[in-house]
Amino acid sequence: MKVIYEPKGRAREYSPLALNVYLQCNHGCFYCYVPQSLHINSEEYHTRWPKPREGIFVYAWDDIEEMRKNKDDRQVLLSFAGDPYCSSEIEKQTTGLIISKLVGFEIPFAVLTKSHHVLRDIEEFKKAREFCKIGFSFTTINHFLAQEWEPNASPPDMRIAALKVLHLEGIRTFVSLEPAIEYPESIAATIAVLPWTDEFKLGMLNHVKYEKTSRYTATQYLHEQIHYLRANNKKIFVKEDLRNAAPEIELTDVEKDMDYWNVRRGKDNWEGN
Repeated sequence: MKVIYEPKGRAREYSPLALNVYLQCNHGCFYCYVPQSLHINSEEYHTRWPKPREGIFVYAWDDIEEMRKNKDDRQVLLSFAGDPYCSSEIEKQTTGLIISKLVGFEIPFAVLTKSHHVLRDIEEFKKAREFCKIGFSFTTINHFLAQEWEPNASPPDMRIAALKVLHLEGIRTFVSLEPAIEYPESIAATIAVLPWTDEFKLGMLNHVKYEKTSRYTATQYLHEQIHYLRANNKKIFVKEDLRNAAPEIELTDVEKDMDYWNVRRGKDNWEGN
C-alpha cells in the first residue's frame, strides 16, 4: 500500500505529494474538514491519543526508497489528515522516525503543524535546510479565541516562539493563514509572525458555516494582506478560493503558483534570510 500519495483538489495547492502519519488528531478544531473527508465521525477522529497508521513504517519506507531510486524530487507534505506532531507523537515519535528517513534519503519535505513539539526534531531539520520547510497554521493570536476554535493545539504564542527558533536556525519557515475565520484575526497573526516567516499561504474558511462578526470583505482582506506582505518582501501564495472571492485583486503569476515555492532537492528557488 502506498502512503505517499498525490493530493487532489484544494489539498494539491499545498504540495505535490503528501504523507499522513496519523488519521486522527487531538486538537479539536471546530472547523476541521478531515472527518468528513475520511468518512468517519468527529468523535472517532478527535481523540485524546491518536494512533499512527497501521504499518506506517513499512509502507513509508517502501515509498521513500522508491522515490530515491526514481530520483523523484517532489516535495512530500506531512500532513493533511491528523497533525504530525499530535499528542501521541511526544511518546511514539513516529513522525520523528519518518523525518529521519526522509532526511537520510534527501527527500524534499514540508511539515505543517499546530504544535510547538515540532522543535524536538530541529536537529534533523538543520541537516535538511536545503530541502525542507516547516510551517504552522494560525487562525488567531488571541489566546481566548484559540481556546475556543482549536482548544488542544499549542497556544499561538508557543507556535510563534517555535517559529522564531526555526527561523533563527536558518530553516525555511512558512505560515498557513487558513482557515481565515475572522479576517482581522488573520491580519493580526500575519503581523505577529512576520519577522520569523519566509512565506505565507492565504486562504478562506470553506468547510463550516460561520457568521463573521467583522465587516471585512474577502477583497478588503486580500488587499490588506497582499499590500503588507509585498511591502515586507515576503513570499506569498494565494489559494484559488480566495482568488475567486476577490477577483479585483491583481496577483503575480508567482503568487498563484504553489509549485514555485515547493522545496526541491538541488534546485530550490529559496534563499535564506
